[in-house]
Order: sequence, then structure tokens, then C-alpha cells
Amino acid sequence: MPKKGGKKGKKGPALVTDAASLAPFNVNVRDIIATPLGVETTVVGVKDGALMVMWPGGLVTAATCAPSKACNAHELSVFGYNKRPASAHIERSINEREKALYEHRRYDKPLPLTARINLPLGKKGVARGKTGLDGTEKYEAFQAYLSNPSAPRAGSAPAGKDAKKKK
Repeated sequence: MPKKGGKKGKKGPALVTDAASLAPFNVNVRDIIATPLGVETTVVGVKDGALMVMWPGGLVTAATCAPSKACNAHELSVFGYNKRPASAHIERSINEREKALYEHRRYDKPLPLTARINLPLGKKGVARGKTGLDGTEKYEAFQAYLSNPSAPRAGSAPAGKDAKKKK
């Protein structure tokens, strides 16, 4: 009779995601790390003292080929691994939000949490904020500015010293 199920073996220690274990690498969970290959990976935690990252295909591995030698941020940078700037994290957040909005419209998946944020001006110029004020005139003034940026703005401050002298 054949055995059912796959191999059963030791899984090893679990990933640790607390700030104290990530501190030597100067990263947090979900930070983006640029590899020497040019691929961007995402930090998922620490296992056995090695930084664990998730590659674009979903594979979770140690950041370097020699995890025992890269135990802090300086040693990772020697191998060519560098933390991406905040702009990369912002771009990722925007892309994830746009993807979630698309999946909501197309596949009826839940809206992202940021979809409920009320912006001050909508397409029709109505302020949707908590104040309930009508922003139509502000929206129209902005559209007039976009159509002719060199025209003086209505309700703006004087242009400078010359504007005071003309009066």
C-alpha cells in the first residue's frame, strides 16, 4: 500500500519579524532591498540570523548566498544588497492601491483601505470632506488656470512690488 502525503521532516525555526531582530540589518518588514542582480526583493524577516527576502516570484530565501557571513547592514552592502529609498516604497503602495481598485471593479474584490479617504475636490468640483463646503468655484478657478497658466489668477495676492506702485 503506498504512503499518503508528502515528506514529513523538520521545518526549522520560524521567521522572526520583530524590530529587535531586524535592527542589525537596518530594515523593517516589507522594506524593499535592491540586489546586485538588479532585482528588487521584499524583507520578510530573519531566520537563523540571516535576513530572509521574498523574490518577485514569491520564493522566500536568505538574502545572500552566504547567510552566515552577512549578519548586519554593512556586510549586506558588501555583497551588493542595499535598501531602496522611501520613494520606492511610496511607488509600491500606489501600485498596490491601483491594483486593488482594478480588482474591485473587475472581480468584485474588497476595496483597499485608502479608497475611503475623502479628497477635497472631486471631478465635479464638490468638496467631499468633512466640512461639506462646496468647492465648485475653486475647481473652476483651477481649470481656468490649467487652460491659460499665464493669465492672472482671480482672488490671488498682488504679483509683487510693481503691483503696489500701480495703485
